[in-house]
Amino acid sequence: MNKLYKLISTIFLSISILTTPFFMSNVKANSSTEAVYDPRGTYQSKLEPKSQIINGPCWAFASIASLETFLAKKNMLDGTLSEKHLLNWAHRGNNNPGWNCSISQGGAFRASDAYFTSGNGPVLSKEMPYNTNDNVFDKRRDNITPKYFIKGLKMVDSDIKSLKSAISEYGAVTAGYKFNDKFEHGISIIGWNNNLNKWLVKDSGSARGGYCWLPFSTKFYACYTFTDVERYDSKKKIYQHDEFGVYGAVNRLSNLCCANVYNFEKSETLDSIMINSESAGANYSLYYAPVSNDGTPNQNPSTWIKLGSGKIPYRGYSTCNLECKPELPEGKGAIILRLNSENDLQVLSVGYTSCDDKAIHIAPKANISYILSKGNFIDVNKLITSQKVSIHALSIKAITVKNSR
Repeated sequence: MNKLYKLISTIFLSISILTTPFFMSNVKANSSTEAVYDPRGTYQSKLEPKSQIINGPCWAFASIASLETFLAKKNMLDGTLSEKHLLNWAHRGNNNPGWNCSISQGGAFRASDAYFTSGNGPVLSKEMPYNTNDNVFDKRRDNITPKYFIKGLKMVDSDIKSLKSAISEYGAVTAGYKFNDKFEHGISIIGWNNNLNKWLVKDSGSARGGYCWLPFSTKFYACYTFTDVERYDSKKKIYQHDEFGVYGAVNRLSNLCCANVYNFEKSETLDSIMINSESAGANYSLYYAPVSNDGTPNQNPSTWIKLGSGKIPYRGYSTCNLECKPELPEGKGAIILRLNSENDLQVLSVGYTSCDDKAIHIAPKANISYILSKGNFIDVNKLITSQKVSIHALSIKAITVKNSR
């Protein structure tokens, strides 16, 4: 497993932080160059501090807090969001495929990343209020329509400049840090004060109002921010094989070509494609391809329809807008991603999910994800990574729109 995903998959446990909050009044901040950035008198005032009550669910509260801040900053917030829904989704039990994160044992930001980018949530707090019991997966959640769809989730470097830039643009950064030798904790960073040399954080484990200050010297990791969110559209559908998140990344030098095969429904138009990649700045090209009788994508590029191209904007999940949005044939079709770089030393990557992850139960399935090797598409189930991990599927999602007819 590469370094990035080792960090993301770190298990977080919650404890109370007793640092006294420091409130600033009449503070303005327009960019990452400001000495003080304290949004509690502006868009942050629309949000209520929340308490997790027990140790364990800090990761869910931190993730939801950052999304709420993003929505408030962009004037898109229609109500507080439900941590309970995320926690319920992430504790599915042994009889259901997916995550099994007990509310009191903590969880991983990788689970919240998956929840958001798979279209499973979020929902409003009033639809599933927070409580500390009855946490095992409940199918009633399937009857709750998500309020938003997250189209972009960016991994943020943990240096001061990068954190300030992300907070200034998007409102908050979710992060983990080591509290002591035994515990790690998840929080949402929403501001800073250069005079204090401290970060302003929203902390569901705090005993004093939900806010506290942490020194600039705090070693954060698994940092991410939301970059692109839209309101839920019932006409859209997500085709994906990585519903429960990304475990690692398939890496290649100079050129990487891979594909996901989906069984598309009748009367659908391809709207956009979401991918997970660490190759910021690399060139991408996207194609639709027919599928051969044996289930593999057609390897002849002359049969491919070019959908769009551009550059990977950052490390993480990003949604690629398409220049060509074809009406898809009913039945199996392949979405092909080709990555290349002008820098021969840049590692090209696409995220993958694995059946070897002990925190997730996923049954292996063949003929869904492929990598082009020496002119032939090879099922990723037949590949083993350098870490001796088997690959289940690649993180290339297809978003379609149902045609009105």
